[in-house]
Amino acid sequence: MSSIRSVYLLSTNPLKLPEYTRNFDRYGVRVVLFDPSEYADDQCKLNFLLKHAPQAICFIADQMDLWKKGQSGERAKLEHLELVESCTELTVWQLNKEKDAIVKKVYKNTQLGFIDLSRKKPNLLRRSVFGWDDVFVNVSTGMSNLEQIERSGVKISSRDMAISEFIRERFYYSKRRDLQFTPQHAEKTIDFKKSVLHYFETHNLYNNESTAKYKVTNIWKTVANEGIVLKSAINRRQYNYFSTLLNPALPLVSKKDPIHETTFQVHDCGHFLILELVYTGYETTDLHKLVYITFRMISEAVTMMIADILFIHALKQQGIEYDFDSRKIYPLYSSSNLDFDRDGIVPTLEKLVRANVDYALKGDDTKFRAIASEPVLKTFKDKFGPFFVEDYKWNTNNYLNMESRKEEIRKWWDSVEHVRGYIPDIRFLTIDEFISRMEKYHNKDLSLLDNECIVDLVFETVWNEIVKPVFEKDDVPLLPEGTRNYNAFVRYMIGQMAIFSAFNIPERTIYQDGLLKFLKEKSKTKSITINEIENAVSFYSAFVDLLAQKSLITFDDAFTYKEIYPMFEPCYVFYDENKTYYDSIANVYKKQFHIPHRIIILGKPGSGKGTQSQMIAEKYGLIHISTGDLVRAEVKAQTELGKKCDEIMNTGKLLPDELINPIFLKRILQKDCREKGWILDGYPRTDSNLQFVRDNRLTVTCVLCIDVSDELAIERQCGRLVDPQSGKIYHASLLPPSDDIKERLTKRATDNEEKAKIRMKVYHEEMGKSDKWFSEEITFHVDGSLPPEEVFKQIEKILK
Repeated sequence: MSSIRSVYLLSTNPLKLPEYTRNFDRYGVRVVLFDPSEYADDQCKLNFLLKHAPQAICFIADQMDLWKKGQSGERAKLEHLELVESCTELTVWQLNKEKDAIVKKVYKNTQLGFIDLSRKKPNLLRRSVFGWDDVFVNVSTGMSNLEQIERSGVKISSRDMAISEFIRERFYYSKRRDLQFTPQHAEKTIDFKKSVLHYFETHNLYNNESTAKYKVTNIWKTVANEGIVLKSAINRRQYNYFSTLLNPALPLVSKKDPIHETTFQVHDCGHFLILELVYTGYETTDLHKLVYITFRMISEAVTMMIADILFIHALKQQGIEYDFDSRKIYPLYSSSNLDFDRDGIVPTLEKLVRANVDYALKGDDTKFRAIASEPVLKTFKDKFGPFFVEDYKWNTNNYLNMESRKEEIRKWWDSVEHVRGYIPDIRFLTIDEFISRMEKYHNKDLSLLDNECIVDLVFETVWNEIVKPVFEKDDVPLLPEGTRNYNAFVRYMIGQMAIFSAFNIPERTIYQDGLLKFLKEKSKTKSITINEIENAVSFYSAFVDLLAQKSLITFDDAFTYKEIYPMFEPCYVFYDENKTYYDSIANVYKKQFHIPHRIIILGKPGSGKGTQSQMIAEKYGLIHISTGDLVRAEVKAQTELGKKCDEIMNTGKLLPDELINPIFLKRILQKDCREKGWILDGYPRTDSNLQFVRDNRLTVTCVLCIDVSDELAIERQCGRLVDPQSGKIYHASLLPPSDDIKERLTKRATDNEEKAKIRMKVYHEEMGKSDKWFSEEITFHVDGSLPPEEVFKQIEKILK
């Protein structure tokens, strides 16, 4: 992928690659292994870096040796209890500022240790040991590199430390991230000295008559009360981390103009209104994962409508001149018949949010199409479809990363769970606790919840219990400064203290207990001063420094962890790739929530829908629901419903909804359809049929439109033959039957040219725009004029 930056490791030893990858992955940089002999001279390196700039960052190589301590230039003999130094020289070749020559720099690091042959692995196990990892013991930790790997999953060698020095020099920002138009000049990444409330109150775009009228001020007042600081990142790891509950730090992000810069920040501010759920390490079910991911995705969908529509509308009503359509979101409102002033803020915002939740999480644009014009919606989807696909990736990766460290996180939660009781007014919910709240909006046992209901149920809970109440208040009274700081610090420190569960060294107890006692003491007054916060943060930082001194973390880790200890490792997503790079939201949703194929097949009578439906059902194990077959079964049984249907069918007209809908719904709600998936043949046929599908929340994953000409459709209808035993449809010339069944085939009384033309007329009147009924992300056209096998090949590619 073109946007990924790369460093090129010159080595013939592939065992080095994981160590490099682990360090550079955290900065979204790929490590590629190259043969050193092919890039031996600087000219080759220069040509390559110029050709692949700016993604190609540098070439890198290292020399790592064990030297006898105090004996300059004498290699260690690997004798028992021999004092040694593990030394790494890391050489980096990169372009100079003028980009016309190679600059070479060497980074060095040394670790003191000794050889302990009693720890040597037997010969049979040596294949899994890299170099001297099993016998070199670092004096700072008392562990061999291999023991460190076995305990924590990684080793921090002199190579890691040298890489870390290069990363700090090459990848750290030249200055802290800040706003361009209202710069804050923060001195630290997490700066408690900067008053976020003062920033909000004195910002003319945040705090004015119009933002008060449209309740935007309620958002930042609520967020300020619950505790928030500014985040001025110095490296990409800090910048990438976003955890609204445990790292209550509003990112400072510069944009090209003040309106965009503030709108982007209002969007982030909205996330701090919807505090994320806590993963505790005790989660065991797929429901836990899906609820966590859904919650965070809904937060994105909600805040987008708050910032880019409600806030923008407030600015526009204030009389500010700006191209508010440039972000492609506000036109969803401005092109609609919605009106905040006429219909109310909450009802109008709810319509927009519900539409965006359906699109962002399911790829279903039905509600948006009822609101916005088609060109506006298409522009919005083209721009933001990739955002939601990548957000799924980001949130899923975060959950899986925490899940891979569940034992560590479980220990953390056991040690800090009681601390949340010190901030009782903050909505501090675990995933399990949120699921319990969902029960209020569902009348069945949640353990039996169908996955397709999760998004709607999580949204109802988020909207009614978190978002809606904020906009229903006339105003939000502000808490005292000491209380606001206390709320922010307790949340922040609960998250930071996860480091004590990751690194269980003897000194841990001193620092962990010291901070826990401090938090308990401050809970008596629920107020804290900036000086007290800075003392506690410095105390915490001393523990981080100790970890670096013991070579348990790198220098880069230490610099990052002092201000942000992440609950999950960085995951980098890409919003500006070629359109073909992204899956559709609908497909991501289907895979994420394990929803089986639910296919509607549309087309003219005689287009081959029945034939293709049978082939699809057989290949993918789906339930084939043909309304024609269901109705004919009623006719054959001579039920009252069947008699009414027979009378209408003989005229060539479509069956009315009051007859077909109950037959259809009864079948599709059966257990086999829910579990295996289905394909609908012959339904929906009208706008009201379509609305019936939506009203009954029947999630459709794919719509196949079989395209044929009217002439071919009529010809096929007139030549249709039916096997009365199997119900399968054949055609005299296009799909001839085998000789052994030919004699028993019959022709339907309605399959003649007169009735076929009537059916075609009715089709065009009722279903002429049926291919526009569903979202374009799930709607696919297939050339139905080809032989059935060729048509099916097209369908297989789509369903793959």
